[in-house]
Amino acid sequence: MAYKFRVCHNLKKKEDVKMIKAGIIGATGYAGAELVRILMGHPSVEIKWYGSRSYIDKKYADVYHGTSGVAQKVEDSAWRDG
Repeated sequence: MAYKFRVCHNLKKKEDVKMIKAGIIGATGYAGAELVRILMGHPSVEIKWYGSRSYIDKKYADVYHGTSGVAQKVEDSAWRDG
């Protein structure tokens, strides 16, 4: 099965594109780390929150050394009411 991807070339200016703010639950797991890697390269996405149960209060760059540009701390991703 072949997949087709569309590339949008009709964007006006880079300034006209709104940034998407993202939060990653499970950012230190296999899938979460891959999602962080992909989104870090996207020009219209800004990762605002990294969630993990294993690395609470550690900087994401300390957990994954290849992401030196990330200075944000990892927060608890446990579900909380309220």
